[in-house]
Amino acid sequence: MINNDTADIFKAESIQDFIDNATIGIHSVDGTGKIIYANKAELKLLGYDASEYLGRNIQDFHADKDSIENIFLKLTGVSEVKEHPAKLICKDGSIKHVLINSSGYYQNGTLIHTRCFTRDITEHFKDKSALKESKVNMRFMADTMPQQVWTARPDGSLDYVNKRVTENFESSVEEIIGEGWIHFVHSQDQDNCIERWKSSLQSGEPYQVEFRLKVNEEYRWHLGRAIPLVIDGSIVKWFGTNTDIHEHKVSEEKKDAFISIASHELKTPLTNIKSFVQLAKRTIEPSGKAFEFLTKADNHVLNLQNLISDLLDVSKFNAGMLTYNFSDFNFADLVSESIEAIKPGLTTHKIILENHADVIFNGDRFRIEQVIANFLSNALKYSPDADTVIVRTAIEEGNIVVEIQDFGIGIPEEHLSKIFERFYRVDNTSMKFQGLGLGLFISSVIIKRHQGSFWIESKPGAGSTFHFLLPLTLSQPDLDIETDNETFYKSDFIDIKYNNELKQLDVNWTGFQNIDTVKAGGMVMLQLLKFNGCAKVLNDNTFVKGNWSEAADWAGQVWFPMMEEAGLEVFAWIYSPITFSALAARKSVNVMVGNVVSRFFTSTQEAQIWLSSYTGSPGQKKG
Repeated sequence: MINNDTADIFKAESIQDFIDNATIGIHSVDGTGKIIYANKAELKLLGYDASEYLGRNIQDFHADKDSIENIFLKLTGVSEVKEHPAKLICKDGSIKHVLINSSGYYQNGTLIHTRCFTRDITEHFKDKSALKESKVNMRFMADTMPQQVWTARPDGSLDYVNKRVTENFESSVEEIIGEGWIHFVHSQDQDNCIERWKSSLQSGEPYQVEFRLKVNEEYRWHLGRAIPLVIDGSIVKWFGTNTDIHEHKVSEEKKDAFISIASHELKTPLTNIKSFVQLAKRTIEPSGKAFEFLTKADNHVLNLQNLISDLLDVSKFNAGMLTYNFSDFNFADLVSESIEAIKPGLTTHKIILENHADVIFNGDRFRIEQVIANFLSNALKYSPDADTVIVRTAIEEGNIVVEIQDFGIGIPEEHLSKIFERFYRVDNTSMKFQGLGLGLFISSVIIKRHQGSFWIESKPGAGSTFHFLLPLTLSQPDLDIETDNETFYKSDFIDIKYNNELKQLDVNWTGFQNIDTVKAGGMVMLQLLKFNGCAKVLNDNTFVKGNWSEAADWAGQVWFPMMEEAGLEVFAWIYSPITFSALAARKSVNVMVGNVVSRFFTSTQEAQIWLSSYTGSPGQKKG
């Protein structure tokens, strides 16, 4: 046993040893400010020996004399703990930012000594200083930009605008932030602007809209864009710009107005020419050369009429005036009538209707007929050495799918890629559809208006098959879902399983995909990836049909960053045999934000071998 005297000595020595070797700085100061004790951590923090530090006044080591007042003068006649920031001078002249917890020891109201615990926060202070400096620099940069720059909270309310905004709107920041900005949008553009903003807030998609803003008492066209900052799967901030496009917009409007006027003016003389040609054909023998020449002239006049109609449609679309009249009609009858309408002009080809979708569809009958006519015209035009065009229609997965196949020259994949870009960036004009004319552009607009999609399968020298899909209902069908919310999920369009042996998600997509199914499946993948803490995904598109490219930007710019934040590192992607689906996958990777490594394969076996053996390198993005 240890007697009381020994215990007291042991206790005292243990406490002293504990204080001397504590990892936090500790020092004691008498009533006059003289340092009477410092432990090893305190001396090491400032770089002094005990002989250089003890006995000196504490004021000699404080760069900020106010901190001395905080430590001593604010202490009252009772023992209490105070915490104050301070800047201490090291032996080498550098400054340490610290937090000092001090408490006074008093006898009869007189301060005997002060005990101080010193915690080094220099690195934290540097981080805060760097952040503050970064914010200042960013604001300076934003204020010097010629564009309007703004940020918004996750709920969509603005919390910052740059100097350009306040100057343009001639208003204070307080009048603009929050929801105040909408008052500077032209009344005719407000509904569309708000609808698109709400859609982006709900979906997390990048925001883009053209609208007129009141700038110095004049409404000018601007292109508004914003992208979300996603952390831990949640949007924490929106960063946006408004770019003045007024001169370009006015120029486009003048061009469209000219095209519209010119097209209208040309229609009357062309109608007269066509009438005179047809009258002349009735006055001569059909077997003569003159009749042959007049027939060719008649065909050229018809082509010119169609071109003028296309120009009018494009100008109407650009002006937002392309009208639609929705009604119920029999789709099989429409297809048959469209074929019959084009047959009289055929001299070298026959059109074969192999099967048809006998179903009632709600849409614009005239516009859908226009699409079929355009596709048939392309099939005939690009198969000069063939004599057959095949038309097929069917009902698949709640959609009408139309195929028009030719056996002509075909289209190289590099041209399909250009079609893909133009089709899905409709702000580019139809004139940029290289080699495929205005009709295809107009068809794409009509199909999209019916919530459908469009794609082409083609091989040079073997012909092309033009497809378009029209949903029979615009609402999403109820999906038969099986899931345990942890290791598997199965629905009509996706099958996801967590592979515990390989520590990866095995994902199989099936059928026709669109932006809604891609988002729904993507968010389930995110949930299962988080829950299982895996970093690899085997993403199989082998059984994907059609074209889901409208979701490509969302996948690359919104979804991949969320997946990376959740732990995704490697993504093996198996191509769909449908070219446009493969193009959508490539586009998602091309616009991908972040450092997820993604590589494409044509077989599951090759993809799995790569995924299992992948080690990668920091900062690599794409394979």
